[in-house]
Amino acid sequence: MLRKSLLSLVKPKKLIRKSGKRMSIAVNVRLFGGSSRDRRTILLKEDSRNLRALLKLLAKEKATSYIEDGCVVTINKMLITEDVELKDKDEIRIMPMLHGG
Repeated sequence: MLRKSLLSLVKPKKLIRKSGKRMSIAVNVRLFGGSSRDRRTILLKEDSRNLRALLKLLAKEKATSYIEDGCVVTINKMLITEDVELKDKDEIRIMPMLHGG
């Protein structure tokens, strides 16, 4: 289970270890589908810097109804089809699957 302490929806703060390494990263998320585009900056702690953890957080927060049903994800304008490690200042766009006929 993903705990809220692992991820937070707050303005990013620079968290730096004594070694000079950042303990957390800030990613920019845009959610599409619904009545308006939703933008937010999400702070990811060191042990949860992957796409899967981010999607679990957004599904838990009920950011959109389509995340659990399936979605299309791009990171820095590149289509993503598997779990990847996220980097500081990544631009993540999450869109509903398109169906039609």
